[in-house]
Amino acid sequence: MLISLIDIRDKRLKLEAIIGIIYAFASAATVMLISKTPHGDSDIQEVLFGDILSVNIKQLTITCIVFGTLMLIHVIFQKKFFELTESYEVGKIETKGFNIWNFLFYISIGLSIVFAVKISGVIPVFSYLIIPSVCAIMLARTNKAVVVIAMLVSFLGSFIGLNVSFHFDFPAGSSIVATLGSIFILVSLVPLTQHYFFKKDKTPSKFGLRIG
Repeated sequence: MLISLIDIRDKRLKLEAIIGIIYAFASAATVMLISKTPHGDSDIQEVLFGDILSVNIKQLTITCIVFGTLMLIHVIFQKKFFELTESYEVGKIETKGFNIWNFLFYISIGLSIVFAVKISGVIPVFSYLIIPSVCAIMLARTNKAVVVIAMLVSFLGSFIGLNVSFHFDFPAGSSIVATLGSIFILVSLVPLTQHYFFKKDKTPSKFGLRIG
């Protein structure tokens, strides 16, 4: 709710930077408080990377209900949310006063993070929020393609990460984050490959980078 009411007067600052500061501060404060518990080290590890392999049916049911409801809201109001995003990108968003769509968007993100962190931990959730979307933006132009590719990257990172964890006895959360990071590195190499093989092509590529 507070984030939806933030009014940034300096145009050089981005709202994403403020959100990142709040996220980092809240995470650090959480770790400081947990460090004083009897099992501080193990509790901190669980908060940071979660314990996804020990999820029970009750947790899974509650999470499915919450995420299903949030998905339904985003499907119904997808045009409003896309308009909100585009208005931020072009700098036409009205920052003064209360914006119901801005509020609803941040509330949905906040709820999804709260329930996801209980299962996956802070670091994997942060990775899921950022890495699949960035990879999709680098590979696609249209909004629908970005959504589909981001979902595929998330699924692929989870599938490979959990298999690496199972077969090589690594922590599940860390394995998933490392896999998502590896996918990001591979996707980042695609424009470089385009540049190497098409040095004489002066037209912009579909990745938003000029070749040559």
